[in-house]
Amino acid sequence: MKYRRRLSRKLKQIKGRQTQAVFANRIGIKQSSLNRILQNKQPLNLDMLETICTFLDMDISELLK
Repeated sequence: MKYRRRLSRKLKQIKGRQTQAVFANRIGIKQSSLNRILQNKQPLNLDMLETICTFLDMDISELLK
């Protein structure tokens, strides 16, 4: 659970002032999925983490710091 919160905080920080729709499109996921991730309501699988990291050009360890 703590990793889900870390991920949510980091994505909110990276998202900044972008809308959820714009940011979700940027990282290759649906806006509804991003919304659930940011609210800690959607568990993430490795494939989704890999997709997000690929689009952000980040390592998973960076995303979960």
